[in-house]
Amino acid sequence: VVLMQIGSFYEIYEYDPEKDTDVKSWPSKRLGVACDVSKLLNMRLTSKDNNKPYSLTNPNMCGFPCIAYEKHKDVLLSHDYTIVRIDQRKEIQNNKEKIVRFIAEIVSPATHIDNISSIPISNNILCLFIEIQKESRNFEDYLLTIGISSIDVTTGENTVTEIYSKHQDAIYAIQETYRYLNTIRPREALIYIENLKCMDYKNFIISNLELDTIPIYNILVNKVDKNFVKQEYMTQFLSKLFSPEQINPNIIEELNLERLYYGTVSYLLLL
Repeated sequence: VVLMQIGSFYEIYEYDPEKDTDVKSWPSKRLGVACDVSKLLNMRLTSKDNNKPYSLTNPNMCGFPCIAYEKHKDVLLSHDYTIVRIDQRKEIQNNKEKIVRFIAEIVSPATHIDNISSIPISNNILCLFIEIQKESRNFEDYLLTIGISSIDVTTGENTVTEIYSKHQDAIYAIQETYRYLNTIRPREALIYIENLKCMDYKNFIISNLELDTIPIYNILVNKVDKNFVKQEYMTQFLSKLFSPEQINPNIIEELNLERLYYGTVSYLLLL
C-alpha cells in the first residue's frame, strides 16, 4: 500500500479500469488497494473530485491524518501489507516555494520492529512544556517549541530533551512528541501549553497525542509561573536540588542543560 502525503493527510488510491466508462489501453488491471484499506481501517471511500467522472486521474481514495500514521501502520502491517510512505516538504527553487515529495519509509511485516503498543506502561512521570510560537488558521500549522522531561521513579533516571516545529513541516513537533510518548509510555503526564489563544487547540493536543491512553494526565493552559522561564530562577531552583550547600552559578552547564532552555523549563515544572 502506498501512502501519499497531501498536506496534513496521507491518501491511498485505487483505480479499477472496469469502473471507468472511458477506459484507456493502460492500465488493464486494477492499481492500488484503497477499497480494501478503507474497509480495514473503517474509513469512507471517496474520490479526488466527486463532481467529475471516475477515471485514472480521479480514482477511488481514502485517507487519514498524518499524525495517526503509527496507529494505522500497525493495523496494516498486522494484515500483511507492505507500506511505502511518501512524505512532502517545502523547498525553495528559483526563488519559489515548491512541494517536493520523497519516499520516507518502506516497511513490511518482516522488517517492522515489534509493535510499540505492546510495550507496557512504564513508571515514568513526564512533563511537556508546549510554547506556541505562531498560531495559524489550521491547527496542524501551529509553530511550536516543546520541552520534554521525564523521571523514572523506579530507577531515578532523569531525561530532558526538546522538539521543534519546522517552518516547512509545522506538524513535525507533534508527530515526534507522539512517537516519544509511545516510546516511554508514561504512567502520568503534565502538559503545560503557553501563549495559547484558541482553546480548541487543547482538544487537538489531546486527540493527536492520544493522551487518553495515559493513565493520569493533566493539561494546564497559560498557567506557567513567569519565574520558571527566568535563567536566574532556574539556577537557584536546580542548585537547591543538586548543590544544596550554596548557589552554583554553573549548575545548568554541569547538568548539560545549557542548550535545552525549553527542556529545562519542563524539568523545573516536573520537579
